[in-house]
Amino acid sequence: MNFFIIYVALPCLFTRARANAARATSTNVPFIIGTTLGTASAFALSFAVGWAYRRKMAEATIAGLSGALRQYRLYGAGLALATLGLR
Repeated sequence: MNFFIIYVALPCLFTRARANAARATSTNVPFIIGTTLGTASAFALSFAVGWAYRRKMAEATIAGLSGALRQYRLYGAGLALATLGLR
């Protein structure tokens, strides 16, 4: 059930909500900049921690990508729905 909700149902919900959103709500520049900077800072912090522990570029990059993905999945979807007015 968990797989179905996360990988099948939620992407369909987000796509439908995005398709029905007004153009004015989808061009909220401060929101876009804020979420992009948040994801970039999560990547930078995770990358720095990975680099401090292993001193290998490949492993630090994977750590950074994992941190950025985790930040997006936890906060990005909820903030996107709030921005689109679908609370």
